[in-house]
Amino acid sequence: MEIDVYCDEAYPDLFSSKKTPVKYLLIGGIWLNLENRSRFKSDIHALRDQYQIGGEFKWNKISRSKVIFYKNLLSWFHDQGTELRFRCIAVDRNQVNLIKFHSNDQELGFYKFYYQM
Repeated sequence: MEIDVYCDEAYPDLFSSKKTPVKYLLIGGIWLNLENRSRFKSDIHALRDQYQIGGEFKWNKISRSKVIFYKNLLSWFHDQGTELRFRCIAVDRNQVNLIKFHSNDQELGFYKFYYQM
């Protein structure tokens, strides 16, 4: 069985930025069987077309007029059961010791957490 993995992150520069109000680095990913990829893409495109969602859609910019799209997208994800797996980690910047565990290298720390996810 071949698996596709799609990952994304929020606030990847958290360790190098001193003036960010954000406390957590978030890294998430979905795993799916390669044989399901075409069907999943088609389903999501159909949902986007139904609600006239163009381009990339963002979770932090949900307008009232698009709430139903996001609810239906979440329902679709849930309905896939074990065919679509989601994982996410939240890394608290105040709990990370870059000097001790990451050779004081922000990028190395970031990629270690990416690996762990």
